[in-house]
Amino acid sequence: MGHEPRRLISIASIVITLPLNVPAFPERGSAVTASVTATSVGGAFEVMRAAAATGVPVINLCPLGTGPNSMVVRQQLRRAGIESHALEVVGDTGLTLTLVEEGGYYTSIVAPGIEAEIEPAALASLEVRTGDVVYLSAGDLVHEPYRRTILEWLRDLPGEVTVVMAASPLAGQVSTDTFAEILPYCHVLTGNERELWLLAGGADDAHICPLVDTLHEADPMIVVRRGARGADLYRRDMPVAHVASLDYPVADTLGVGGTHVGVFVGSLMGGLDPLAALRRANVAGALAVSHSGGATDLDLERLDELASALV
Repeated sequence: MGHEPRRLISIASIVITLPLNVPAFPERGSAVTASVTATSVGGAFEVMRAAAATGVPVINLCPLGTGPNSMVVRQQLRRAGIESHALEVVGDTGLTLTLVEEGGYYTSIVAPGIEAEIEPAALASLEVRTGDVVYLSAGDLVHEPYRRTILEWLRDLPGEVTVVMAASPLAGQVSTDTFAEILPYCHVLTGNERELWLLAGGADDAHICPLVDTLHEADPMIVVRRGARGADLYRRDMPVAHVASLDYPVADTLGVGGTHVGVFVGSLMGGLDPLAALRRANVAGALAVSHSGGATDLDLERLDELASALV
């Protein structure tokens, strides 16, 4: 019998994103005129799309509903070559309203849908194998039904399954007790510096180092994204390693974090060492920043050509 390939299995939420371009964020009680751009599929989809582009099999377990938003998600999953074992439930996928400032930076308002109420049956639709990689988002842990289900599911995972968790702007709304339960199952924690500060309950990098010791005992790592300054890799009992990035003009930061995470995880699964995977992910993130909407075609040969110049 042939060797079964490792799969990336995402249990993180997928949402529909509605970007509104604004000249500046409105003050309380005021109004601002926005231009509407096309809706897109966001959340975990960006991670899965980027990981699939590296050549690894990707499976979605986020529930999908019966409404129009969920239909759009299904279409985009098929186009990206992502297999879905999603349980269909009555309702619809949630919406993220995103205000994008000039300069490409954004602030979001999330209106969750059926993805926030994942049930054990949704996760039982697929047997997780030894060698698989599971992806989840800290932002989903703000929802009590999701939190309970995920904790029980993580406890029952087979050995030699790698768990990757992305930090989130919502991390500050998740209790420290919840993170104390979740983090020991996580082998990889990734996010931008602000998200990781929120998760760690601090306001600087001094709070990131101790996080490594709260993760899984088997060679844990933390990736801290720092925009054009690159990213840092934290590992237990090792010096912090810095990897540079490319400094491209910022068109849009929407979806860039997901692209970075997906390329990093997919590259690790494909056999790259963590620093090489991080160089490739930094390049993918820089290219995504330079495109409106964050999404860009990911050509591995081009990524590696650009990454070869980074240190």
